[in-house]
Amino acid sequence: MVCLKLHSYYKSSLVAQWNKKLAPQSDGAPFRTGFRGSVKKAVSMLGILHYRVKSKDAGMVSEDLRAPYNVSNDILNPFRVLSLFKRMTDEDCELLFLSDRPDNLIITNVAVPPIAIRPSVIMDGSQSNENDITERLKRIIQQNASVSQELSTSNSLPKCLVHCGLWCFYFK
Repeated sequence: MVCLKLHSYYKSSLVAQWNKKLAPQSDGAPFRTGFRGSVKKAVSMLGILHYRVKSKDAGMVSEDLRAPYNVSNDILNPFRVLSLFKRMTDEDCELLFLSDRPDNLIITNVAVPPIAIRPSVIMDGSQSNENDITERLKRIIQQNASVSQELSTSNSLPKCLVHCGLWCFYFK
């Protein structure tokens, strides 16, 4: 098993070195075709901002000299990241040493057990107490219903993002 892992490591590093010799570039990234720029976490919303600078030598320019360049902001929300992960090829995953597809790392569906098999604890005679998992699943389902209602009734994006922030609270 160890020999197979070492073999795949050496194979991928040899492929990367071979590609680097075939397509030499100034920054040593033979497959890079997009624009460079800094990536920062969005402050007031669920997402990541990618400041894409449309210039060849933008990686070598300091922050104060960036103003004359054409800069566009690219917001990476979870749906966009999922679509980017789905477009990755298997060769890219192998070169990044990923054992599984990266689009499998994003949760898209939550399995909810039926009421009959969810555990509940009977306390003080007739009162029942649901366990933590059942309560959290109930809150997630309620938040999902309220977000669906918000999206269908209005086009208010900030309210929807407030609900998305609450989802992160429930998964911690």
